[in-house]
Amino acid sequence: MYNILLFRPEEKNEPYNVNGSRIINMPLTKLVVDVNKEEIDKLKSESYQYIIFTSKFGYLTFKNFFSENEYTNFINGKKIIAIGEKTAEGLNNVTIPKKQTSEGIIEIIEENKKILLVRSSDGNPDIITKLRKKADLKILNLYHAEINDTNSKKMYEEIKETKIDSVIFTSSMIVNAFFKIFSKYEKPVNLLPKLIIAIGPPTAQTLLKYGVNSYIMNKPNVKNAIEKAIELLTINNSKP
Repeated sequence: MYNILLFRPEEKNEPYNVNGSRIINMPLTKLVVDVNKEEIDKLKSESYQYIIFTSKFGYLTFKNFFSENEYTNFINGKKIIAIGEKTAEGLNNVTIPKKQTSEGIIEIIEENKKILLVRSSDGNPDIITKLRKKADLKILNLYHAEINDTNSKKMYEEIKETKIDSVIFTSSMIVNAFFKIFSKYEKPVNLLPKLIIAIGPPTAQTLLKYGVNSYIMNKPNVKNAIEKAIELLTINNSKP
């Protein structure tokens, strides 16, 4: 059995049923919603051609500010873009870019259109810079992540006691939180196994700043990342 470690916030965590492996999640961050109903109400009277959702949590939180009819009326006639298959779940007539990066979004956006970008304020700023060059952009920083080190000592001890085979990092924020929190106890890099998986290029770039190489996923999907970790571990263990 492989022990695969994630650090996803509770608000984004979900059970992953993978035969023959133990998936351990230790939340290092918590998500805090930054907007209120009054701010969302202002958007309801505005007209957009595109709405972009960058996470499932963002989409669900945004939708919860609307009644069923309000939400249906608001998105009616708009082109919906979602980053990742998990984000797209529950959305109708949604487009997932082939390249699930800022470049992928830019490729499918028409010029001079009005866009609502629903995101975390911790997200990669690259997408904002590129969208502003092509369209009329409205940014809704719906939430942000805060470091949560309440149980850091317990988590540190569990990592030390458990043979961790792979760690999956799902955001740059989580990478930074990992190195900040566990530096209280020892060099965080010493806690990492050989196989590190980054959910995408921005996360991989942040890991490199700490001197950590990683396998980079083509699509930002946690379940696929878990399956890839198992695949790579199995290949490695089968070598003579």
